[in-house]
Amino acid sequence: MDKKKVLLLAEQFVPQYKIDPTLTTALVWQESSFDETAIRFEPAFLKRYVEPLQLTQTNLRYHFSTEILLSMSYGLTQMMGESLREIGFFDWYFKNRIITVTAQIATYPMQNTAVADAIDWYMMHPEAQIEWGLKWLVQKIGLAHGDIRQGLLYWNGGSNKQYDDDVIAKQTQVKGW
Repeated sequence: MDKKKVLLLAEQFVPQYKIDPTLTTALVWQESSFDETAIRFEPAFLKRYVEPLQLTQTNLRYHFSTEILLSMSYGLTQMMGESLREIGFFDWYFKNRIITVTAQIATYPMQNTAVADAIDWYMMHPEAQIEWGLKWLVQKIGLAHGDIRQGLLYWNGGSNKQYDDDVIAKQTQVKGW
């Protein structure tokens, strides 16, 4: 996606999320290089965050492939499937989207095919990728008591100790566009 289009999309969400659109754009640049179709499986995330939930052991409606879907990052902001679940994306999707799935899937939204349907929709809507990424970022900045740099480190999950510096450096470049 064109970087200036990402900046324009980010500007739409300033009134709601109060995040500088140049920071949002820098985050997108860092995470996906402006590729709204970016998808990445993250096995370490599966082991650290998803497997401990014991989804397949505690609920027969889950399937191992659901765990894989929750362990992948998606779109412009590279939101993890599990992070999207945590902040209510799947609940929102099944409540607000008109989807053609069976009644069983609609009543239990985390069934594998329903998760895949929701992610398909997410991947086709760059504005949703930015908005749900902003919801997550605002949550992380809140955990950091308003400290943007620490919020960026929380966003990244600690795997890159220079993550905040990388994003802020990109933000400086975005301000020059």
